[in-house]
Amino acid sequence: MKPISISSAINALILRRVFSSSCTSVPASWGLVLSCALILWPTRALAEGPATAVLRVEKSRQASTCPDSRALARRVNAVARREAIVERGGSVVLRVGIDHSATGYTASLTAEGARTGERDLDDEGTSCDGLVEALAVSIALLLDEDEAPPAPPPPRVRILEPRPIPDAPSPGAGHGPPLPSMAIDVLAVESAGLVGSSTFGVEGNADFRMSRLFTLGGGFLAMIDDTQHFGAGTLHVNLVAVRANACVTFRVADQSIGGALCGFPALGSMLATARGFDENNTASQPWFALGAGAVADGPIIGPLGFETRLDLVVPLVRPRFVVQDLGGAGPGQAGTAFMASPIGLAIGIGVRVLIP
Repeated sequence: MKPISISSAINALILRRVFSSSCTSVPASWGLVLSCALILWPTRALAEGPATAVLRVEKSRQASTCPDSRALARRVNAVARREAIVERGGSVVLRVGIDHSATGYTASLTAEGARTGERDLDDEGTSCDGLVEALAVSIALLLDEDEAPPAPPPPRVRILEPRPIPDAPSPGAGHGPPLPSMAIDVLAVESAGLVGSSTFGVEGNADFRMSRLFTLGGGFLAMIDDTQHFGAGTLHVNLVAVRANACVTFRVADQSIGGALCGFPALGSMLATARGFDENNTASQPWFALGAGAVADGPIIGPLGFETRLDLVVPLVRPRFVVQDLGGAGPGQAGTAFMASPIGLAIGIGVRVLIP
């Protein structure tokens, strides 16, 4: 409702009227409510006379014991000492909503017509009596006011756009983009000491990520046709093995380039074929080794990337092949044509595919 000024004479009249008619029935706790009502709806010297109003009361089910429109109208008229509330033809329409809250009773008061505005009242009492007294005094003061000048415009309020709340980081977040759960690689390999002095072959691995820093996997190694020459005869040696990889991984260069330090056991078979000798045959022997290696990898396009690998291999089982009547051996004697080196080195380069 629009605030208006009040003269000392009207203040004295209102205070006298209110307290002379209702102080015996208003609880002491409502002294503050009455003061607030006077502040909320100040008055000024009457120019056109007091207003009359039509009153409409709506109650919630929890506030069913509170007064209805007629009971509240009688209380307002008693406080105002005149017919302030009429059944029809009033210059003001008052709508009151009464409800029961967790702490007491609340009321909303809305005025339309010669008086406009809204007020909210609440009382922490166990009954509706205190709230009704506050409503009656507030309405009586409102209708005794002269029409108020236009209210000043509301202050400008700057509404700030809410800042988005970042999602809570997942475990391990803050250490770069998510890493793939699996990587498959195929490499061309050259070795020194695995099978002869220099042998070419192929290697493949599939590694599964257990955590950001640890992978487990397996692979194969095939070193193809190392040829040993003995006069007219030749000895062809091949190695086929499988391996189990355990690697500690890391990422560098803004998470694009990565690497790993790996350890692995390898188990396989070494196959030798003799040709051009008096007796030509084929034999195989088991091969078992332990190894350690270093891996570097990086992206090419999409899930496709490059990989290089350097492995140091120490055979624990060293195959040995002999050939009958080999040069240097006596007639009918067998000479050693090949024996696996006690240490080997392999370097490979190839491609890898990342699988999410």
